[in-house]
Amino acid sequence: VALSAHPGEEPSGDIIVISAPRCTLLRATEELGLCKAYHTGDMTAFSYHDRDNFPGSDDVQGFLTLAERQYIVKYELDGLRAQRDLKIPGLPEGLRLQRRDNIWQKLQQAGVVRGMFPLNHEDQLKALSDAWYSGNQLVQPLDMIHAYFGGTVAFYFSFLDFYTWSLLPPAVLGLLLTLFS
Repeated sequence: VALSAHPGEEPSGDIIVISAPRCTLLRATEELGLCKAYHTGDMTAFSYHDRDNFPGSDDVQGFLTLAERQYIVKYELDGLRAQRDLKIPGLPEGLRLQRRDNIWQKLQQAGVVRGMFPLNHEDQLKALSDAWYSGNQLVQPLDMIHAYFGGTVAFYFSFLDFYTWSLLPPAVLGLLLTLFS
């Protein structure tokens, strides 16, 4: 597992930014069984050793959605285990990492990590909000939602869109019955 941690831009120094290099993201994509477009056009479970046959895999920013990259970083953090017994510097003696302890959970329990928030990609978020709030209000930008938030959130908004439109005929019928009865 290779994750990069560096201080954030917060003056107090309370924020740590964690990211993953390209090889970690791609290996985790395979481990998680994420499906991506193969060179034939079919959706296939990604394989790191066959990555040359997945168009765009050399550009991780375009190959994986923001939501997928964030999920992979969280997955990798949750999988961090102590290799041996260790004392966490600056914490009481009772808060030790035992071999095979989950490091991330132990840091959260000790209060060292108080929260975890994914960073926004400002350009993509601006484009999404522009597409959503301007133009045709009857159609949601589902492709942009999928690219930014991932498939689950896009599916949710797609369902809401379908549900709203499917309630229109009973609403019109109810209004007509109320007016003419």
